[in-house]
Amino acid sequence: MGISSEQRKYVVMETVPSTLANTVIGGVFAWLVFPKPVAEQRITLWGEQGFVTGIVFDLVPTIFMITFVTVFFVTCIGRRRLRGGRLAGSAAVPTVLQRAPQHLLLRMLAFGLLALTLFLPLTLAGLLLLGVHNMTFTPFLVFKLALSAAIAVTMTPLAVLALLSDDG
Repeated sequence: MGISSEQRKYVVMETVPSTLANTVIGGVFAWLVFPKPVAEQRITLWGEQGFVTGIVFDLVPTIFMITFVTVFFVTCIGRRRLRGGRLAGSAAVPTVLQRAPQHLLLRMLAFGLLALTLFLPLTLAGLLLLGVHNMTFTPFLVFKLALSAAIAVTMTPLAVLALLSDDG
């Protein structure tokens, strides 16, 4: 049967602003982590002065935190709507999402780890297959914006669907 058209609309209503916000936030953090946006600055895949300065190091907090914060807002706002009767729950949510932890912090951690499991190896494999060993700031910023959007557009609907099966 699946979720209702109202619930599908709610998934989109949550996903669009989440994607826009997370894309902007991803760009801001790229600027903060690598503060010298000059054309000559090269950001290496593994880091030059150690692991903490590279693209790979930046992937972990980017992937985890975008998902962690997204799940927080989606769950808190959505649970208020469920309790207020402005949003109907659904038993038609895929079983795996129905099993998401009810405890907010555990749910945030579970989805953050799921996102890391999905996005870290795929992103790293993509960069390696494309032969990317370093980037100047502008391509890195574009990469970071695209990655932030991809995470949000993937993880927000999953978080909303899990919410629709919530007990509280």
